[in-house]
Amino acid sequence: DSDKAAHADAWPLGGMATVLGVGGRSTGKYYLEIYIIDTDGAFGSSVRHDFGITFMTFVGAGGSGLENGAGYRRAGVIMINNTDVGTVTQLFGGDVVGVAVNLDSGDIWFSYNGTWTQGDPSAGTSPEGSVTTGETYRPFISTESPINTHATLRISTTEFSYSVPTGFTQWAG
Repeated sequence: DSDKAAHADAWPLGGMATVLGVGGRSTGKYYLEIYIIDTDGAFGSSVRHDFGITFMTFVGAGGSGLENGAGYRRAGVIMINNTDVGTVTQLFGGDVVGVAVNLDSGDIWFSYNGTWTQGDPSAGTSPEGSVTTGETYRPFISTESPINTHATLRISTTEFSYSVPTGFTQWAG
């Protein structure tokens, strides 16, 4: 089952790497979470750790998937299609990033530890922005530094720390 393959208990990343989930989605309204287990060491403004969705099927070393998708950057920035669309809270070990996306309209929202960074996906108000519609998206976790990041992709309601927004469903099918 491709949804089972999309789930990983933990993704240890070090150096320049991106991990893409399988079980892509192209239509519908979905929610997933990424639990940040820990991040080793400090980082500067040029060091990126990104968590989100992308329609890229291959991300080269050091790439993040944000060029064709949307994500929450560990340093506290929301990126959509490689454009900084807003400043949010920096991430540390123990934090949970929620992603709610309406793939039919392209609207996307992010949450930090259960609080939406902007708007309300249940009401369909004030998304962070829009991803390209008509593409097949997969979750991703990316690091662009020698600093290790350990995170868990959560795609099922049995794993979530927070409630799925009204009108959305878990990423797992």
